[in-house]
Amino acid sequence: MQIHSDNAAILLVDDDVAFTKLVKKYLQDSGFDVAVRHNGRQAIQYVQSVTPQLIILDLMMPETDGLTACKEIRKCYSGPILMLTALNDEVDEIVGLEVGADDYIGKPLRPRVLLARIRVLLRRNEGCQHAGEIINVGNMSIDSAKRTVHIEDAPLDITDAEFDLLLYLTQRTGTIVSRDDLYTDVIHIAYDGLDRTLDIRMSRLRKKISAQGQSQILIKTIRSKGYLLVDNR
Repeated sequence: MQIHSDNAAILLVDDDVAFTKLVKKYLQDSGFDVAVRHNGRQAIQYVQSVTPQLIILDLMMPETDGLTACKEIRKCYSGPILMLTALNDEVDEIVGLEVGADDYIGKPLRPRVLLARIRVLLRRNEGCQHAGEIINVGNMSIDSAKRTVHIEDAPLDITDAEFDLLLYLTQRTGTIVSRDDLYTDVIHIAYDGLDRTLDIRMSRLRKKISAQGQSQILIKTIRSKGYLLVDNR
């Protein structure tokens, strides 16, 4: 089923009640259905019974913090997670991405920026749904419509962000892809020379592929040029 931003179900998780009321109203006025939870434990319980199309998750919360909640949620949820962090706190941003967040945004929030980030994350599936393309590289098979990856017959457990990165590379197998192109086409932001989002996603993706133990593909780093996915048989 194709995902559209209008009426999408969003889970907003933050312990600041006044803040969640404001954000919920803004998102509802923008056409979204929004559920609210006020700590990580409640968020984990919610996702175990309901599958939202996107989760907005604050980092600092009582009982169960955002990082712990993100790791637990990732065990049963592969959709986009947008992490709320302290403004310009690079450590929080990096750790959030390492535990499974797809993107991050700093507080205090700028409503239009939040809305743009949400729409980008929700649009990710749209480009893959219509063609139903299946890509085979080595012993790896990617179904772009179902958004699934198999190595031999074993499914590869990856997030939506990791899937987008892998799909982009496999569609260009044997061709060097620049860092700038990956930021523009996959992450949807301009590379500023400092952002580590791509490095963290690439590292996590490589670890998951190598953990399968039987993959015939290899993602190479080409110094000063970018990345290259090759059939390593």
